[in-house]
Amino acid sequence: MSVVAAIAGFVGAVVIVIGWIVGILGYNSRSDKPFGRSYSPLTHVVSALGHHTTPNATVFNVCIGIGALCVGIVFLGVGLEIPTDAFKWVVIIVGILAAIGGIFVGFFPSGKPTDGSPHHLLFAMVFFLLSAVDVAIITSFALFGDSSPEGFPDPLAIPGILVVIAALLMLIAGLVKMIPGDSDWSVPDLVDNPPPPDQVPRFMFLPSAEWAYVILLNVWVLVFAIFLLTRA
Repeated sequence: MSVVAAIAGFVGAVVIVIGWIVGILGYNSRSDKPFGRSYSPLTHVVSALGHHTTPNATVFNVCIGIGALCVGIVFLGVGLEIPTDAFKWVVIIVGILAAIGGIFVGFFPSGKPTDGSPHHLLFAMVFFLLSAVDVAIITSFALFGDSSPEGFPDPLAIPGILVVIAALLMLIAGLVKMIPGDSDWSVPDLVDNPPPPDQVPRFMFLPSAEWAYVILLNVWVLVFAIFLLTRA
């Protein structure tokens, strides 16, 4: 299973990056970009790449679904390497649920918090929260778990700590927006302001935190894919 999970990690990381690139190129090809602004991770949420108004959105959403499946397989592979049953099954179950949430993100694409169905936001929250919880559990095991050869080397905790920090920043950014009912999550959302802003920001907290999380999670997947190969 270690080899399968490792391969899934490499494939998933590559597919997700391809989805990002294809999605960004599609977004920037639009002639009706909000405020004429090209896509930027500092001002545009990831989901904008899967919105129906974005060319190549279907390719992006398919890549996200495949990537989420691969992340789930990595969580499964890492969980099976944990000798402590309690940790093992929590990691596996939470990881599978996170993967399911990520897959459905691609089935229910959206780009703005005001867009119709709430399904996208629900499944996105499931993926982000549960994947962060799983990484936190695995990171805790690397830091405080079994120190025998069956355990995880301490350096494996480093990418996990970065992922957890990014998750906390994203959670804070989301709460700051959601609690007061502020739907201006990214630059495209500002179009709905009455009237639109005079100066469009070059940095927004929520999209920046979200992109930090998905990039660091992808790095985490690659690191653990390499680790799983050493366990094969």
